[in-house]
Amino acid sequence: MTQPLNLGNCCGSSIPGVRKITFPDGDQVGLIGLDAVLESAFKEGRLPDDSTAIELINRLREKNYIPASAPAEALYREALLNQYRRYYEIRKR
Repeated sequence: MTQPLNLGNCCGSSIPGVRKITFPDGDQVGLIGLDAVLESAFKEGRLPDDSTAIELINRLREKNYIPASAPAEALYREALLNQYRRYYEIRKR
C-alpha cells in the first residue's frame, strides 16, 4: 500500500523560501525567493516605485511563472510594490 504524499497544510505554505503576495482582489499566490529579491533590492538602494516593481517581477520570473500579459503584469506590479513598500518601511527604521 502506498502512503499519501504530505504536501503540508492546504492553507499555508510548507515549502521553504515560498511566501505569498496578495492581489488587490484578495487572491494570493506563492512566490519562490521573494524574501531574497526584496532584500537584494533594498540593499541596492532601490526606492519603492514602479521601476522597482518591474525589476522585482523580472527577478522573480527566474524561479516563478508570472504571466506576460499586460493585465497580469499590472496585478503583480501592484501587489509586489505594496509588498516592497511594507518591507522598505520596516527596514528603514
